[in-house]
Amino acid sequence: MTFGAEDFHELIRLLQQHPEWQDELRRYVLSRELLALPAEVRDLRAEMERSFSELARRMAELAEVTRAHATRLDTIDARLDRLAASVAELTEITRAQAAWLARLDRDGRATRQHLGALSALVGAGAEVDAARVLLETLRARGYEILGHPQSLSVDGEIDVAVAVRDASGRELWMLVEAKARLRASDIRQWARKLRRADFQARLRAAGVREPVKAYAFGRMIYQDTDRAAREHGIGLLTPFGEVVEPA
Repeated sequence: MTFGAEDFHELIRLLQQHPEWQDELRRYVLSRELLALPAEVRDLRAEMERSFSELARRMAELAEVTRAHATRLDTIDARLDRLAASVAELTEITRAQAAWLARLDRDGRATRQHLGALSALVGAGAEVDAARVLLETLRARGYEILGHPQSLSVDGEIDVAVAVRDASGRELWMLVEAKARLRASDIRQWARKLRRADFQARLRAAGVREPVKAYAFGRMIYQDTDRAAREHGIGLLTPFGEVVEPA
């Protein structure tokens, strides 16, 4: 059975409604080693505290032996042996801690890589959905699609760009900024970028010619996003179609 965008959002909604499910999900997503790390840290910390406490106690004993060395010289060697054992034990604990920290660093890098891959997957899914909805909307409005939707690297990535021709024969470009979750602030930021002269020059260098119409796509949109889109002349798309037509 295919797990689609709606299933994913339903899963997110259910997790938000049932925070207790999130721990269960973590136990499936994260490795046993990662889940066990907090307990291992607590155990290591307790062991180090016990070791330092023991060392402090033994140091106090050594000081007492030193003050009474005239009558207890025969016990000093034994005490020193115990101190050496304690130092050796502490050294071993320190080495174990260093090894643990190195493992934690490796696990942290692996986790960041996994999260980065998941983020890229979610972003790519939003871009595919944006391209699909854009083409459906444009065809419904009678535009002729002149090429395949593509991404452009222009001062950051433009998620979807496609050349079209309207009913009068005029050619123009449609640009889309795609987000999994779209906020009004994203609309304002997209509008500011479109107005910048240097960004427009980069568009021309990439082969994008005016006139240009811009859309923003969100798998989920937040309150006031549609109002921000109308204020800035930005079209608004969701998986269900066009919400706001671009100016």
